[in-house]
Amino acid sequence: MLACEENVVWVLWAPQIKVAQGCDIAQKCLVTKRHVMSDIVRDQYQRALSARQHLGALVKLGPQGDGTCDHNPTERAINIITSLPYFALGLNTYRKAQSEETKLFGASVMGVGVGAVAFHASSGKARHWGRKLDYWAIAAATAALVRAVYPDMARHKTAASLLLTPLQPLAMTCANTAGVEVEYLRQAHKNPDLRTAHRVHLGTGVVGAGVFFLEYAYPTAPLIHTVWHGLSAASLWSLNALVEDADNRRVGTQFLQK
Repeated sequence: MLACEENVVWVLWAPQIKVAQGCDIAQKCLVTKRHVMSDIVRDQYQRALSARQHLGALVKLGPQGDGTCDHNPTERAINIITSLPYFALGLNTYRKAQSEETKLFGASVMGVGVGAVAFHASSGKARHWGRKLDYWAIAAATAALVRAVYPDMARHKTAASLLLTPLQPLAMTCANTAGVEVEYLRQAHKNPDLRTAHRVHLGTGVVGAGVFFLEYAYPTAPLIHTVWHGLSAASLWSLNALVEDADNRRVGTQFLQK
């Protein structure tokens, strides 16, 4: 009698079965096992390669195609609903702003909400441009954010960032975000009142970035983009502490100069 289980072949002696036959069947079992494992490895490699190609296209050329979310009407509706917090966050920032720079940032966050809703509500040929609008709005908002948290930021630097946005939206978003993260860390080190909000921002931002890349690795998985909406909104909300602190410092400096 002979049985094959995973990589182990057990041969139970019987007069009618020769050892040579057992070895032959054992070899076939091992070959089959290797083929199965090879297929799994090949599938994972192709998945990783596809995600890398998608992300490379995003960095070099900007968003291409229709995106990987909104697989059905239910998911589309959920993604539209979870885009609405951007309006609330932007409106709150705009109303509490003491300077024009912070008002501009609040308005740009509301623009992110417009871009997100337009993308998820669009279909057909319009979806291609809806996705571009979504990325452009995010990049423009990060440029406005840099101006809001750096009181001495020169206008021409903001203008240059905005001009590059249609060409390199993701690259500009990453560059602007990196600058803001450095400033948040610096200010949180100086001001203990910012540290709790900074920890929340850092945690939600890191997990959100992971979910963003996960969406390209598993494009057919449901509701990943919805989770990213929630994490990005939480990360944006926790930025309020830095924006308000920068606003107060800007207004205080202007008052002293008068």
